[in-house]
Amino acid sequence: MRMRVGFVLGLGVGYILGTRAGRERYEQITRAAKKVFENPTVKQTAGKVQAQAVHLGNQARHMVQEKAGARLHELTEKMGDKLPGPLATRLMRRDHAMSVSSNGMPN
Repeated sequence: MRMRVGFVLGLGVGYILGTRAGRERYEQITRAAKKVFENPTVKQTAGKVQAQAVHLGNQARHMVQEKAGARLHELTEKMGDKLPGPLATRLMRRDHAMSVSSNGMPN
């Protein structure tokens, strides 16, 4: 959604900068744009869209972290003793930390 908004804004700016219609057309476009962006409904919708985008981004981040953690667990179980020393140690510490809950008890 961000890319679409940026694309539309880019088109508008490009048109304004590239237009040969003169100052009058420029003023007309800027008045119309200002009217649209100052509309309370547009502001409210933009806020909702931004909040939804943040929420979806957080969901995607958590999903990737969970999948990566699961894959890391599989890797350490399959290749734990075959991994280079420092890497194996770091992976196993991380795997252990992920399997212990915040109260220090194993999950």
